[in-house]
Formats: sequence, structure tokens, C-alpha cells
Amino acid sequence: MSEIKNIEKFIKPVDNFTIKYNNEFEFSVTPRLNLADTVSFVNSIVSELYDSEEELIAYELKDYAIRINTLIYYTDIQLPESLSNKYELVYGTDIVDKIIKDREFNSDVYTQLVNSIDPKIACINEKMQNQFKLGTKEYIDQVTEELKTVVDTFTNFSNTFGDIFNNMSKDELKSLVPKLSAMENFSESNVVKAILAEKKKKKPSPAPKPKKTK
Repeated sequence: MSEIKNIEKFIKPVDNFTIKYNNEFEFSVTPRLNLADTVSFVNSIVSELYDSEEELIAYELKDYAIRINTLIYYTDIQLPESLSNKYELVYGTDIVDKIIKDREFNSDVYTQLVNSIDPKIACINEKMQNQFKLGTKEYIDQVTEELKTVVDTFTNFSNTFGDIFNNMSKDELKSLVPKLSAMENFSESNVVKAILAEKKKKKPSPAPKPKKTK
């Protein structure tokens, strides 16, 4: 226990420093983020680049996301609400550069955080690709199984109704095939009904009986 107390005496609180920008306004800067903000800083940047609905990563916004989140997490600056004004703030001024180049700013830790963004994006990208491959494989397997079922069904029908089909005329088959194709519930009983209906429709009507003469 005494060893823990001895080592903890070397832990010093992180003191913020002040920057006076263009001699017009001052703002406070933390030289190094605490543990919770360190994780949030990286996650916030990555989440802004990743579109979960479209499953796309907006690499073109990476630099902007880093700069705007630097202002959010490292300073107490009240940012504009407008997105376009935020963009102009980080690219139309040198305020971010002044922060990260200040001698009191811990640039080593900051650089490590920024460098951890790409590996995290790569993990997300790999995960998306694996999900796509898995989804594609499952879809192919599903379609293959459905096709196999259809083939097996037609094979069984062919074995069962082969003689019936062979005994049907060309016109009867021509009329029957579209009905089988449009059939929603493709079962043996429905096929039998369709065949019998076609046979009945094509069956010639009996000749009228001659009238009896007195």
C-alpha cells in the first residue's frame, strides 16, 4: 500500500493554459485529455466519418472531423451552430494550428490519438466487408436451396405425372404451362386440379341424342 502512495505522488493534475487569439479573445485549452475524453475524442471522429445506413466511410471529412473535435474536446470555445461557419472557422483561420503548436500543448499524445483513427476506420471497413461477404454467401445459399427445392419438386412431378403430360395434346400443354407458372401454391394437389380442369375443358361435349319420333 505504501508503494502505491509513493508512486501516486508523481501524478500531477493537468492544468489548462490560456491562448489569446489575435489579441481579441481568450480561451482555455487542456494540454492533454483525460481517459474518458480520450476515448470519446477518437470515437466521435470515427462516428462522424462512418455512415451506418449507407455503410460508407467519408474519408474526405477526416481532416475536418479531427479539427472540429479538437476545438470541442480541447477548448472551451463556443462553436457556431451553423455547419458552414464551423467549416470556415477551422479552415478560414489558423486557430487549430495555434492550439496544437503551442509549447504547452502535449503534441505527442495528440499525435498518437490522431494516428489511432485510421486503424479504427480500417477495422470498421473490414467488418463491413465481412458482413457483405457473409450476407452474399447466405443469399446464394438461400437461392441455391430454393432452386434445389424447385428442381426436386419438378422432378417428382415429372415422375408422378409423366404419363399424364405425355397423353396431353400440344394445345392442352400450351394452355396449362402459363397456369402452372403463375401458380402461387405449387403443390401436387393444385397441379392435379389444373390438369383435370384442362382435360375437362378440352373434353368434347357429348353429341345430342336424337329426338324420338312418334
